[in-house]
Amino acid sequence: MRGLSLALLPLSLLLCISDASKNYVVTVGKDSQLKFDPETLTAAVGDTVTYQFFAKVSEQEASK
Repeated sequence: MRGLSLALLPLSLLLCISDASKNYVVTVGKDSQLKFDPETLTAAVGDTVTYQFFAKVSEQEASK
């Protein structure tokens, strides 16, 4: 039985690490502005950064 609990130790550690990871969302070009929001962030190893890109809307398109 002790061998089984030691075998599951790496799996339980992996689950603990994955629960601590964060997902950051960075928008690019939102509201037709060429900027990143947030402009800076600090991510740790294991965190995920997702970039959402927005198409620039021309003045002609916006007036329709």
